[in-house]
Amino acid sequence: MSEMQEKYQALLQLLDEVDPEKSSKKGMLTAAVAEVLGELVSEMEKVKSRASNVEDEIDRLSETTESIASDMEELSDVVGDLCDDVDALFSDDMEDDEDSDEEEEPEDGEDSDEDFEDGEQDWDEEDDLVSFVCPECGTVGFLSRSLLDQGDQTCPECGAKVILTEDED
Repeated sequence: MSEMQEKYQALLQLLDEVDPEKSSKKGMLTAAVAEVLGELVSEMEKVKSRASNVEDEIDRLSETTESIASDMEELSDVVGDLCDDVDALFSDDMEDDEDSDEEEEPEDGEDSDEDFEDGEQDWDEEDDLVSFVCPECGTVGFLSRSLLDQGDQTCPECGAKVILTEDED
């Protein structure tokens, strides 16, 4: 029993001792006031209970928020590390590209052994290249303009007809 309920019960006992019959006007008025006080005490207890439940829910939500903030901080660290790894990977690739660009070029008129594999042809300086994209598989590549005279060209990956991405002049 709460402190408020104990005080109310003590007040009812005191009223019974003062006017046990409650038949007089004063006794009836006192009984009505006591009844209203009893209802107020009951409602007050309900409000206290609800407030306690709200406080418990606020505590739970606060703990959940702190947990989410901690998880977000960890996720931010992981994403940062991942971005660093990607940056390092691309910078390594760029360094490799720079290293390959620094290799010695063959002198004019000479072809290095690495330039052409079996079956490849040497492009004439006047031979223009036209870029293409495959609408089926997305392959992007280049064709010699001289091949365009032979008709439609197909994708080396999937065999679909390619779409030229430069003017054919």
